[in-house]
Amino acid sequence: ATPYNMNIDYDSAVGATKLWLNVPVTYEGVRAAVIGFGIDYKNFIDDYITSSNHMLTSMVLSTKGAILAHPNPSKATYNVHTSEASSWNMIWPMLDEASKERLNMALQMLPYSKERTNTLELNVEGKECIVALSYIPELEWVGFSMLNIKDLVSLYDVHYNINIFLLLAFLSAFVAYWMT
Repeated sequence: ATPYNMNIDYDSAVGATKLWLNVPVTYEGVRAAVIGFGIDYKNFIDDYITSSNHMLTSMVLSTKGAILAHPNPSKATYNVHTSEASSWNMIWPMLDEASKERLNMALQMLPYSKERTNTLELNVEGKECIVALSYIPELEWVGFSMLNIKDLVSLYDVHYNINIFLLLAFLSAFVAYWMT
């Protein structure tokens, strides 16, 4: 249906995982070959996935929910264009039922949305999270970044407590000054 496809494959010849751009070659209506080139996938993973801080977790999903990139490489699906869907690592087992429904709807709508981004509240592995989705149409991928709401609240509490401490320190200094 498209003049090319993109795939993530382990290239045993060079011992590296590559992002491949493949173009099928047809001769007299029959596919004769596939020509492609690979880009080092590790740089992408390092820049987007593993550089996330302890509060933010990033992944890449297909619009069907397959995990294409994950901070834990064993959770990622490779060879998505050449493997059976039943062998893919999916995000669905990480979600509760309501979150599955919300995420599935968002994944299906993103390719047709004018904004190509969405923010959801999902329960991921038992934690309430704010999730930002960003659709990359050229790759048909969805960037998935999540922040645990408790981490966000604790960060707010730290700032609140610092402000209270500074106010009390200022008042204490003022009272000490006034008394002297």
